Amino acid sequence: MLDKMRRNVRRLSWTLWLVIAAFIILYFPDFFAGGPDNVVARVDGEVITLTEYRSALNEQVDYYRDLNQGELPDNFIQQMQLQNVVVEQLVRRRLILAAARDQGFAIAPQEIKDRLVQFPAFTDEQGGWIGMEEYRNVLVRAGIDQTTFEQQVVEDLMVERVTGVLTEGMQVNDAQLQELFQRQNERARFDYIQVRPTAFEAEVGAEIDDAALRERYQMNADGYRLPEQRKVTYAVVDTEALRETVVVDEAAQRAEYDANIADFTTEEQVKARQIMVRVPPTATEEAKGDALAAAEGALARVRAGEDFAAVAEEVSDDPSSATGGDLGWVTRGRQIEGWDEAAFPLPAGQVSEVTETPFGYVIVQVDERRDARVQPFEEVSGQLEQRLAWDAAEARAAEVAEEIRTAVLRGTSLEDVAATHALEVEESPLFSQDQGFGEYSSREFTERAFTLGTGRVAEPLRVRRGFLVFRIDEIAAAHLPEFEAVTARVRQDEVGERSRVRARERATEFVARLQAGEEFPAIAQEATAVVDSSELLTRDEVVPALGRSAALMEAAFEAGVDGVGGPVEINDRFVIFRVTEHQQPDWALFSTQSEDLRAQEAAQQRNRLFEAYVRSLRDRYAVTVNQDLIDSVAG
Repeated sequence: MLDKMRRNVRRLSWTLWLVIAAFIILYFPDFFAGGPDNVVARVDGEVITLTEYRSALNEQVDYYRDLNQGELPDNFIQQMQLQNVVVEQLVRRRLILAAARDQGFAIAPQEIKDRLVQFPAFTDEQGGWIGMEEYRNVLVRAGIDQTTFEQQVVEDLMVERVTGVLTEGMQVNDAQLQELFQRQNERARFDYIQVRPTAFEAEVGAEIDDAALRERYQMNADGYRLPEQRKVTYAVVDTEALRETVVVDEAAQRAEYDANIADFTTEEQVKARQIMVRVPPTATEEAKGDALAAAEGALARVRAGEDFAAVAEEVSDDPSSATGGDLGWVTRGRQIEGWDEAAFPLPAGQVSEVTETPFGYVIVQVDERRDARVQPFEEVSGQLEQRLAWDAAEARAAEVAEEIRTAVLRGTSLEDVAATHALEVEESPLFSQDQGFGEYSSREFTERAFTLGTGRVAEPLRVRRGFLVFRIDEIAAAHLPEFEAVTARVRQDEVGERSRVRARERATEFVARLQAGEEFPAIAQEATAVVDSSELLTRDEVVPALGRSAALMEAAFEAGVDGVGGPVEINDRFVIFRVTEHQQPDWALFSTQSEDLRAQEAAQQRNRLFEAYVRSLRDRYAVTVNQDLIDSVAG
């Protein structure tokens, strides 16, 4: 599934952009602010805000969720590295805009108007411009600032202008088409074994003496130098433990209830199903008519007695079609424009008329209804008690941590003051700033630990269990440790390097013996390896067990049937192979694929030019990225 998703790239429709932009402006007023804690990246001094990044990331996640019918695997963002992809897209856009401004590109008012007419929201039934007054009304209803929106349009046009100039006059010749056809249609299959350095560790380990290790230590002294390290004594004020001691009376609960009554107010809801016949923003009038006819036909079938869920599974373009259009409980104001008007007037068991929305035509069936209500105090008192108890425990934990710190600063030992609060005091090992120790490996912890002198106590730090108070007990300056202190590490490095050399030598020997006629199974047995076989692959495909290796694929295709090759190093292993099948392309198909190939080659050339251009812009403009902030949001 992930491979399928990686191959699909698109931008959201302009209609959906209106909805997203409205959400951003209404609910994130700091969208255009750039405080130090809100900056994901800077490009030539201009900021990419945290909110802008979140919006773009959510847009991508929503796209992939829609592509996969509403389901995504755990850790999807991390598996796809989507957080970095999104930041890179935003940075590239800023780079291109910076270059466009410096090169004097300008967008004429008529160009802006021409682009606006491409938005279905700004055209009348005949496809013409709706006029400035109605245009402003559309933006107002969507909650979008006109100046901000038009700036976005100008930026899009600028990006298109720059990339258009970049690829202007680009041509694809017949030789390039033939090369691409060959690459996509030539296939090979091969047997292979992997010669692993780990198989030789015991053998080379027996050959290494103390003199060899000392020589390595002396020749690579900088590699064994230790950075500055520190040791701390610490105690944790456990918030959960304190929570057990907190008593919250009913009066406090009722005061919290009255102050936050909105939290316990359930809005009107309907349990509903829908049939959605989507209409793309760029659809022609004929396509819109076809979609309307399809929706009306679906409604007629339901009204004639067919099961709504069965019709939804067959007709609906929405991901909910997989479950018969089931949306579960829907709160008023949470769906697209027009949906509430179709659904909420309906009694339970009734079906709406066909209703037009920004995304197409929808039919709604309401199965159950819930009126708006306020949960009585008795229903939520347990929740209120937990909330207030936790807040009180958190506040008390912070107070205790600060009391401990203050007492230590005034001369009481950390051990003594911790004992008065029945807290356990522990001692850390020596740790570097890059490592931390145990669960205390955050940047905030190590930055505090490495800015204080010996004997100093840090401000309390919020950690997973509560508040951490620590004292600097030892500072070990950066130094080269004695050989005896790092002998095990030196030996590991020496064994690893010699094993890798030995593995390469043996793999080279195995290739020679294969070429001389020995059988692959006998070689594999001697190498304590297994003979595996690839699928029939093109040059650009991957052997899953090995990972991507252009060197391996090129060598296999050059070898020909029964050709032997290698060793090719892949991920610290040495691969040797014998080609068992090699298929040449069917050139009779070339003429039928030439136009598609031309489009592919042109796209690849544009991509290569664009990548080179972006690299040149990175050299010209300063780019800084806050990777910690990016990863924290993705997590």
